[in-house]
Amino acid sequence: MPKIVIVNQPIPTGNIAVLETFFSTCIHLLFQHSPAHLNINCEIRIKFGTDGPRIQYDGNAAKGYDVDLTAENYDWCKSLYQFGHEACHILAQCQNSQPCNQWFEESLCEVTSLFSIKAIADMKTHGPCDNYTSGARPYCQCLNEYANQHINDPTRQYQNAKLDSWFMQNESVLRQDPYYRNLQWIAANKILPMFLSNSSNLAAIEFLNSNPCSKGNDSFLQYLTNWKTALPQQYHALIDEIIKLFF
Repeated sequence: MPKIVIVNQPIPTGNIAVLETFFSTCIHLLFQHSPAHLNINCEIRIKFGTDGPRIQYDGNAAKGYDVDLTAENYDWCKSLYQFGHEACHILAQCQNSQPCNQWFEESLCEVTSLFSIKAIADMKTHGPCDNYTSGARPYCQCLNEYANQHINDPTRQYQNAKLDSWFMQNESVLRQDPYYRNLQWIAANKILPMFLSNSSNLAAIEFLNSNPCSKGNDSFLQYLTNWKTALPQQYHALIDEIIKLFF
């Protein structure tokens, strides 16, 4: 599994040992179905500061990856939320050649972030939450409430089961601004159940950027089709479900 190295503690203080346990568990959850991943043995260096959260895109399997987080003090929920997002870019192999569809990778990163928090919360005292508490509440409960707060946020809801009309209205904005978070969160909320119901689907993210679109042939549908082409057969149903969601 990728190795976690925390360069400094959160500002102004924090518990590096506990954070290493949370982050290592998160990485295990995301990579456990991808044993042959190019980044399976890479080093992930995490720095806390005021810039970020972000991943430095010059990383690779050999030199490792540098991740900047902004969570402060003992806010383990926010630290895990930020890290789960950036770790997904490493799982997806950090592309920067298809900016017009980058919004979808960002949406998947939101999915893995919330997935990781929910999964670690479900481990209760058998996971990194151990017997830690926040006030009178077990920390696993705090994590679950944190994830649910994001999932149930009114700005992340869309009344229709499908996103076809929503996508037609917002496609141009998404292609121009891949970091339009309010739109990504709506997409992520619709996709998240596909992973919560079957965690092995996380392995499909490894292949997200394996078959880039050619110049001038980079529609979102073509992007998803290329992703499906790169995948083992067992994950084709996932992509079909995603295509059905948007089209």
